[in-house]
Amino acid sequence: MKAIIIDDERLARAELRKLLQDFPQIEVVDEASNAEEGVQKIDSHNPDLIFLDERNSSQTWDWIKCKAKEALAWLKKKWAGLKALVAKALAWLKAKWKWLKSLVKIAIRIPDQTLCKLHNFKPWKFVDLHSGRLPIVKTVVDPGIGPVELALFVQADAEATIGGTVGPCSLKNIAFTLQPLISRYTGQADFHVAATASEKLKLTGTIGGTANYGGLIGLAGGGLEGTGTANALGSFAAKPRFVYDSGKITTSVPIRLEFCLMPTIDLDAFVVAQLLAGKAPSALPPPTPIVPGPIPSLPGPVTPGPGLAHSVPATVGGASASKPPPEKVLEEWKARWHLGSWSRRECWGCGF
Repeated sequence: MKAIIIDDERLARAELRKLLQDFPQIEVVDEASNAEEGVQKIDSHNPDLIFLDERNSSQTWDWIKCKAKEALAWLKKKWAGLKALVAKALAWLKAKWKWLKSLVKIAIRIPDQTLCKLHNFKPWKFVDLHSGRLPIVKTVVDPGIGPVELALFVQADAEATIGGTVGPCSLKNIAFTLQPLISRYTGQADFHVAATASEKLKLTGTIGGTANYGGLIGLAGGGLEGTGTANALGSFAAKPRFVYDSGKITTSVPIRLEFCLMPTIDLDAFVVAQLLAGKAPSALPPPTPIVPGPIPSLPGPVTPGPGLAHSVPATVGGASASKPPPEKVLEEWKARWHLGSWSRRECWGCGF
């Protein structure tokens, strides 16, 4: 607290300053020996306390009254402006009251929720075709070491599988906003579910030849193998939102669908050589003489001679009467070359 001492006696001023030392909260910032000097010191320091000799009090009081009149004159002059400023502030508060009330919000956030887990679909083979070796030309020859069956064949194989996943289904960004002063309440969330599908198709075409000697089969062939894969990604997203505003309820559910397809095609060439163990070829069929008239059936084999035709083995329903045993692979050698590949990615999306 600042103080000024005004007294015409130096000893009185010193004695008062000494007495004020017992009050540390009072700081004597200056002294004056007369009223005129005191007015100057007051203007300069703007003190909180003034210690004034009563003989100088009349002049100081006149100064105080003069300052008060000046302050009242200034206030009277500015009063109209002050009233206009106060009125403007009140009008602004009245206009902004609803906005000020809307600033009071209570926000509630809920952790993300998983509604369903990831579900995997077991791959399903919906195409599984194997033609086996289909002979184009087939004959049996005897080079002097026994019958050898020679055949030219084609073979086709096709396999296709499909699988996929669905999920997880989740709710994210769950939030509620409460504004009780204006009776407004809002809630929103993000719902999302994803799905994938994978399809694989393999087509193989082979052409080659076999030689069968006594059940030992040598096979040589080659061909092309095409593999096509298609991966699909899909997603469904919805953003439900509701608003309660002073008794009126509004809702909205924007929906977004997205789909991506990524096909890939690979083409390979291959050659294969195998040594197999299987059924021995049939012996050369017995000839039948070509003579006029009917030929009686004779038991046992007929000795072949010149100008004889071969008989055809009996079949049942167009197939051999007995099913040949399965062939066993003794040795195998393969080589493969990648000829090329093609891939692409396309995505589509729509919202409503």
